[in-house]
This record gives sequence, structure tokens and C-alpha cells, in this order.
Amino acid sequence: MTKFHVSKKRAGLLFPLFLAVIPALFPSCLQEMKAFASDREASFAPLPLVPKAAEDNEAGKADSQNSSAVSEPAVAFPVDLGKPVETGKLGEVEPDSVGILSPQEGGFGAGMWENTPRWLVEKLMEETPLPVSSPVINGLARRLLLSAAAPPQGEGAAKRSFVSLRLEKLLALGDVSGAWRLAMLAKPGRVDENVMRLLTEAALIGPDSKALCERVPEFIAGRDSTEWQKALMLCQLRAGDTKAVQLGLDLMREQQVRDDIFITIMNRAMLGERKRLPRQLTPLRPLVLGLLRQMDLPLPPDIYAKPDAFLIPELLLADAEDDGMRLILAEKSAAKGIISGAQLAAVYRDIKFSPEALANVSVSNETGPKLHALLFQAAAEEKDPAKRAAIIYRFMSSADPLLFCGSGGQALAELASSVPASAESGVSSVALARLMAFAAKPEKALEWLNLARSMAANDQNLAAQLMAGWPLFVLSGIVTDAEYGAGLKVWIEWLLGGAGGDAAAERARLQQAATVLTMLSAAGYAVPEQAWMRVAGAMTETRRTPVPPAIMLERLRNAGANNRRGETVLLIIALAGMSSGETPLFVAAEAVRSLRLAGLKAEAFSLAREVVASALGSAAGQ
Repeated sequence: MTKFHVSKKRAGLLFPLFLAVIPALFPSCLQEMKAFASDREASFAPLPLVPKAAEDNEAGKADSQNSSAVSEPAVAFPVDLGKPVETGKLGEVEPDSVGILSPQEGGFGAGMWENTPRWLVEKLMEETPLPVSSPVINGLARRLLLSAAAPPQGEGAAKRSFVSLRLEKLLALGDVSGAWRLAMLAKPGRVDENVMRLLTEAALIGPDSKALCERVPEFIAGRDSTEWQKALMLCQLRAGDTKAVQLGLDLMREQQVRDDIFITIMNRAMLGERKRLPRQLTPLRPLVLGLLRQMDLPLPPDIYAKPDAFLIPELLLADAEDDGMRLILAEKSAAKGIISGAQLAAVYRDIKFSPEALANVSVSNETGPKLHALLFQAAAEEKDPAKRAAIIYRFMSSADPLLFCGSGGQALAELASSVPASAESGVSSVALARLMAFAAKPEKALEWLNLARSMAANDQNLAAQLMAGWPLFVLSGIVTDAEYGAGLKVWIEWLLGGAGGDAAAERARLQQAATVLTMLSAAGYAVPEQAWMRVAGAMTETRRTPVPPAIMLERLRNAGANNRRGETVLLIIALAGMSSGETPLFVAAEAVRSLRLAGLKAEAFSLAREVVASALGSAAGQ
């Protein structure tokens, strides 16, 4: 074994002309969140009441015996990725071994691809669409792609380097900052020109691209691609060099370049004709978005419908003709973990409301994301802690739970952090316990949970909320071992006894109970036979769900049981990508179980909690 060390000096051999701009390139993105490891708090997870199933490997058993708490995994959305210089042990220095995440920062370790064939990794990476609908899985994907590790060994079919595949997928996830820093560590010739060009274009549309523009003429020297020339023209327009831009337009005309959208917008920007935009702007490309931002006109609704992930942060900063579309895009992106909580909060704050609307949120007629923006602003301005808690409670009551599993939980938890867990805010206590659990703040969650428990005896509404949210608290690690056994029985009886004779409601509750028991079992909790008997009716109920290839599930079981961590995570990402909507329950259960067996217990808990939150709906916090 030899020491593997990647330094900035070595990285500079690839792109010396860009090295000087790295520190200034993305300060706004890199300040959004703290480093993966620095914010993690203990989560007080209970040990199972009985020994885990025989499928647990020895490493998983030792982990259970030596720890009484499950640490929260790295958050599933953009974070400050730390310094791009890491040291780790590898068998040999491989050109594609570079990465910016060590195990301490959320990486999966230098040997994460050990015993995983290269052909499988290349095939799954090339064919899996990103992002998927799950914020937890998107977070796992980002960490997988950024981890410093020896690449998989063996024969591969891809004609591109492994680092190029990783960069392409990072861009698909919208992580321009991480992709750029990874590219700066790669050896000369390891990054495909097309990938590097797209990465450069994505960087150029950001707010911190001035330093990059100063070096673009050097970088494109010797390249005759028209696409590179367009990037230079955008920089020239920003610098006010209209003669150079005109020369570029003339050259494109001589070469008979057909790009009506780019040329039309560039001509209008050159002539100062900034009263209207062309009708056809989709599919939106990064350089076109850069030109649109130069024209500084409100953007039409259609470009907010399905943009590439790496365009979303800049789109959310732009003025929109319809703020509703911008808010929808922001919340969808936050629910997937594509943008950070701070970025979502910035969009909420940017929406204009009258002082009267902010002062009377309790009687507002707004709905959906517009209501959330109003409530967010009102909560931020409210000085009274109990009133602020009540506003946050209403926000949580009106939103999709997946928003809080993603970056929305971080944004709202920041507002709630200054609210003390006191009797004055007791009516909001269960909702705030859930919020803090989703935001990976288990100590805060436990404070609110204990407050709710102390008040529930005299408040039937709080008692019902506690029952509804019980599975989420278990999977957040704030329910003790002693409480779990009795609590499971009480929760099942409460849920299945509350349908009131309505057949449809009874079936729905049966499915909810079956989902919760499945996730608890997959996460390593003991589920007694009596509990399974209570949901036996769900075993005979059939639902049409997409069935993934059996070979994928078999590989996943084997990878998790044998601690092939990289393969486990990659297969989970691929399985999630096969589903256009909600991942089938049996696939989610295999994913949770495999993560746990591979030693990623906290990540298993997070994914199980996400599935349960989606199944129970927002009513679990009411």
C-alpha cells in the first residue's frame, strides 16, 4: 500500500490557466452549508429489542453492539466540500482516483469499489438518470461521485475516462462547484473536451465568473469549436467589448453556424434591444441563460418547467414573469436536495407581499408555494417565539413531507432554532419535533418531543399528533429501546382502529401500517409476529408497481451483505432511477437493509424515514 496524495500543484498540471480562479469561482455556493462531518449530531437510536435477523453480517452486528446511537448522515443537498486536497491509502496511484471527499467528510473510502467490476459501474453510471426523486439518494449519489477512491478494476466498455463519467453525473445533479473542483484535480487528458466545455459553460453563468472570463481566451487557444467561441463572446459582452462580439458574430455567419436562439439574443443585446425576448427559448442552454441574465428581463414561465439541474440556481436568482413558476421550481428542487436550504430561503424572501398580508397570515387565501413564501417571511419577521412556532406549524401542515426530508427542512429549522421548547409553544411541539428530526438535529427534536409528551395527557390533539408521528421519531433515533416495544403495539392499534368503518380508509391505513413495519424491519428493528398478523390483509392486496430486474436486486443484496459500499450505493441509485415516480416499497426495503448491512446505518435510517414520511403524509405532524 502506498500513500496517495493529490496536491494543488499536481492539479495545476491539467489546467494552470484556471488554477488562479478556483478560490474566487464559487464563494456563494460554497458558503451555503457547513462541511459534511462538522454538523452531524448524535441521534440516540435505540437498539433492537431482539437480535437482528441472521442476514446481518458480522460487521453490522459489531456496529450495533458498540454504539447506542446512530449518527445522522451527511445532508442530502449542496454543502461546503472543504479543501480539494485529500490523503488516503490506495494500492497504486490511479489517474481516476481523485476526489474531494475523504471518509471524514462524507466520502465512502478509498476502497469503496473493491471487488466491484468496472463494467458494472460504467454501465450503471452511463444509464442511470439523475437526479432521482429522493433527496436522500441524491445525497448518496453526490457523495459517491465526489469520493476519493481507487477506480473499479477490470475491463470496461466506456470510451471515456471514469472521471469524465463522474463529472457528467455531477452536472446532472446540479453540483457545478463539486464538478469543477474534481476536474481541477484530474490528470491532463482525463477529462473529455465536451464534458469540460459544458462544465465551463455552467460555471460561466454563475455570479462569480468574472475571474474565469479573464482566462477564457487562453483556455480556448488552439480550439476551433464554435461552442467555445460562444463562451468567449459571452465574456466579451459582459466586458462591454462590442467590437470583439461583432467579430465573433461575423465569423459565425461565415461558418454558417445555425443557432438562431443564441445569435438572436446576442444581436438584441448588442443593439440594446432589451424590451422583449424571443418566443422560443427551450430547451434552455447555459450560454443562452447567461445572455438572458445580461438582458435583465423577466423570464417566461416555460423555461422554469424542466430545466437541467445545473441551471436551476441561476434561474432562481432571475426575475420571472410568473413568480409562481419560480417558487414551484424552487420547492421541487429543494425536495430533491438539488438546492440548499439557504437557496430556498432566498427565493421565499424575494417574493413581494404587502405589510397587510404579512400581518394577517392566519386569514390568508394564498395556497401552495406562494403560501409557503408568505408564511416563511411572516415567521422570519415574528418576534414572539410562540407565534413564530405557530406560523411554522401551519407551514408544515400545508406542505409535502418530502420538502422537509430535503432542503426545506433545513430552511425552516433555521427559523425555528431560536424558539425555545416551552409551554407557550406547546401546541406546535410535535410539528417542531418532526422538523428538527428531519433537519438532523436530534437533540432539539428530543426537547420538543419531551415537551409534547408532558402536555399530551391534557391535550387530545397533541396526543393524536404524537401517535401519528411515532414511526418518524423511532427512525430519527429519539425513541428509547424500552419505549419502542410498547409504543409499536399502541401505535398499530391507534392507526388501524381509527378508520371508523370506512372500507377505503381501512385499506389506506392498512397499507400505511404495512409500510411502517416493513421499513422498521429493514432498518434493523424487531417486529413481533403479532404486529405482522395485524397487517396480514396487506399481504394479499395487489398493486401495479414497476418491477426492477431480478439481477439488480440480487446484486444489491449481495453487495450490501459483503460490504461492497460503492456498489451498494450505485445500485440503489440505479434502482431509484428506474422508477418514474415513487420507488416500490420492496425496492426501498432492500435499499434500506443493504445500506445498513454495508455499514451505512445512519443513511439507512434517513431513507427509511423518508419512505415513512411520504407514506404517512403531512397528517403525521398534525
